[in-house]
Amino acid sequence: ERVARTPSPATLERERAWVEAVRAEAFPAPEAVAIVHEERGGGAGDMLVFRRPPGTNLAERMIGDMGSLPRLLADFGRLHAALHALPVPAGLPAASPEPPAPEGEAASAVSRQRAWLDGERPPAGRAVVCHGDLTPVHVLRDGDGSPGVPVNWTAATVAEPEYDVAATTV
Repeated sequence: ERVARTPSPATLERERAWVEAVRAEAFPAPEAVAIVHEERGGGAGDMLVFRRPPGTNLAERMIGDMGSLPRLLADFGRLHAALHALPVPAGLPAASPEPPAPEGEAASAVSRQRAWLDGERPPAGRAVVCHGDLTPVHVLRDGDGSPGVPVNWTAATVAEPEYDVAATTV
């Protein structure tokens, strides 16, 4: 079974690069099969085609097997920790740029808040590989012997582990 993703060409290339980098470290990730450029009526469209990993998403497993919830959550935590233990690859594209800054009165308030946050920020910790959107919905799991395969690597980046954990929590 194949899955095609259709964000912007730059996002497709970012995701492909991240998936290949983590797969090279034997971390579970879907296999990218091809980037396809297709002319459509009125324009062109690019697709990143993956071989879909077997299984169902972890959220469905958690809901369908509440008795296994503690084990499934522990496995999910170990998967997240294993991701953060990977060597940080050089040269991979960072996460998407920050959204545009607000204008006018809102900009002044945001600037003051940002200045305070910047002044109170603790020293940076070690940088790790971050999925950026690692949630049970984005982990496909096949049976009980598999830790699961994270999918949707569009937000992958290198950052402090707290960044990734916060994204998961949100």
